[in-house]
Amino acid sequence: MLGMLRVVNIHKRFGDLDVLRGVSLELERGEVLTIMGPNGSGKTTLLRIIALLEKPDSGFIEFEGSNLTYTQECIDKFKSILAFVPQKPPILSFSVFNNIYLPLRAAGFDSHLAREVSWDMLNIFGLNVYAHKNANKLSTGERQLLALARALALNPKVMLLDEPTAHLDAKHAVMVRNFLKDYVHRRKIYLIVVSHSVDEAKFLSDKLMILVSGVVKALYSGGFDISDVERWL
Repeated sequence: MLGMLRVVNIHKRFGDLDVLRGVSLELERGEVLTIMGPNGSGKTTLLRIIALLEKPDSGFIEFEGSNLTYTQECIDKFKSILAFVPQKPPILSFSVFNNIYLPLRAAGFDSHLAREVSWDMLNIFGLNVYAHKNANKLSTGERQLLALARALALNPKVMLLDEPTAHLDAKHAVMVRNFLKDYVHRRKIYLIVVSHSVDEAKFLSDKLMILVSGVVKALYSGGFDISDVERWL
């Protein structure tokens, strides 16, 4: 369907372990879906499958009316509009500024625009004071902010975030949540977030999926009670 990201009946097995068993979801443009569940539920694997980094054993992903295949052409095309930020995002061994600027240049931004966007994102995430510092010298939380800034700078249509505020203090976590919620609704992108924070899910989510042992146990749309969610975690 146009204007929709659909994951249909995904199964994934690693050895003797069924990691995902018949997982399906639908997300419209401008919506946030949060995925919650205990450790080992298959949440990260599901994100990696949606990002075309893992191939499911069965099932398929449909993006705006077209089935995504695992041909290199399809992977390259989808990755050009996708931002995936894992729990431990890779950081380039360059300055903080160049961690945003160089990927923008590689994506085809001209030098002036890449520089302007880089500074904008550094200012938004409070990293401008570290612009010329080697990114490997940043704290874990600062690296997480840098990875988010770098992903957003590329103006993606689809964002997949794995525990985006896990290493942030309360002040920065609130800032990131506020920015993401505004960004998604203003830009009309698709955002899927894996989180262990019920408060984060409550604030961000248009839809909430509970994944337990690879099975969708509950799917909430338009709000939920915290007590309903906590019993699964």
